[in-house]
Amino acid sequence: MGNFKYYRRNLKLHEVEFEILLVVFEIGVKIKKVTPKSHLF
Repeated sequence: MGNFKYYRRNLKLHEVEFEILLVVFEIGVKIKKVTPKSHLF
């Protein structure tokens, strides 16, 4: 049962990481649209 709790907590952590990555990706896309010749990517 403890193992399952740990798994659930780990899953939530990965969900948060995924959301952060998604936000960073969206910001990157917006920056690319604003500056077509972007030096960031």
